Amino acid sequence: MSFLKSSHDDSFDDLDSFYLDAYQAPMICYEIDGQYYVVSGLFTYTKLQRTKILDEKNFVPCLVISSRPKPSERKLIFLNDVLRIMLKQYFNVNGTSISALLKSLFSEEPSVFKTQSWKMLFPKIKTKTELCTWLKISTKVVKL
Repeated sequence: MSFLKSSHDDSFDDLDSFYLDAYQAPMICYEIDGQYYVVSGLFTYTKLQRTKILDEKNFVPCLVISSRPKPSERKLIFLNDVLRIMLKQYFNVNGTSISALLKSLFSEEPSVFKTQSWKMLFPKIKTKTELCTWLKISTKVVKL
């Protein structure tokens, strides 16, 4: 979770700014016995935890699904949530962070590209060269 830490100061954000983030990257939750558990929208959730602008009178926009997703679905939702920000939206993209993140998230196989999760999320990217071409970065900076 350490890569979720942001570098900017959220104390300057106001309630409207938080709501805009919540609608662009909504939190997806499920409810069990009155407790809500976040499945997706981790960056929005961490921002909510850091800001002091929300109190009990404010509502937090989120999507509530009817039941708890299966573990394999939760893993895919989590991976998509993190990788969407990291790879698709170019958040903190550099070879070292990409290599470390992918190795830690896809450690169950010798190659990131051979895992079932990777194949489901990025079916057309099958090699490091294709990944680097898609990201428009050099293959020399990514160590996979």
